Amino acid sequence: MKTTLAIIVLALLMCCSAFAQQAESTIDHVTDDTVVLDDGTAWETTDPTVETWNEGENVVVTDNDVMVNTDQNEAVTDVQPGDDTLDVDTDEPSDSD
Repeated sequence: MKTTLAIIVLALLMCCSAFAQQAESTIDHVTDDTVVLDDGTAWETTDPTVETWNEGENVVVTDNDVMVNTDQNEAVTDVQPGDDTLDVDTDEPSDSD
């Protein structure tokens, strides 16, 4: 059932992605509840699906807070922007001044 729902969500996202898509990015690394992208943007989620995602895979985060891993054809529907943009080398908040 979960797989079927994920496939349906992914199909809908792919069809409508031209309207709601943000720029594609690459995963820098994944922690228990956070996906950190190469640009340092951190996205938090409670979905355990992201624990199978790997460094270097491509993702798209839509305007409606859905993250799609285009390499694994999986979608996570509960992502929220993290508190800070992280320095991808240290996982510490970056100094944006």
